[in-house]
Amino acid sequence: MVMPDHCTAVMPGYPKPSTWGSPAFLACPQIQQDIAVCQANGIKVLLGISPTDTLATANAASTSANNIWNYFLGGSSSTRPFGSAILDGVDLYIRAGGTTNWDTFTITLRSLMNNSGSTYQIVGKYTYILNESTKTNTE
Repeated sequence: MVMPDHCTAVMPGYPKPSTWGSPAFLACPQIQQDIAVCQANGIKVLLGISPTDTLATANAASTSANNIWNYFLGGSSSTRPFGSAILDGVDLYIRAGGTTNWDTFTITLRSLMNNSGSTYQIVGKYTYILNESTKTNTE
């Protein structure tokens, strides 16, 4: 799901994003309700993330993990796009070449999860994109 396509309200104090990468937080009250329905039916709801641009340093990775915790999981913040909904974990999308500081991010996030007294999931996949110019014809 692309959040700007589904969330029409903007958190107070933030501009409406015009493109990905805009420093905005969207308020998604309908998604908050949808999350509650899914969870009531036993469906785990995870946040898919690929924050490679925010993991440039170990400190930035730790900050990103804390932000994800506070905005979407069991932490607290005045800017929670899904309101009071607490997601069940995160799904990490790691692209080839973008592995720097994922360990710090994951260790920090797992520590927050473990200290919360609740159960959260961290799942992920590593994706390698094969460039057409590197393929060989095997026929």
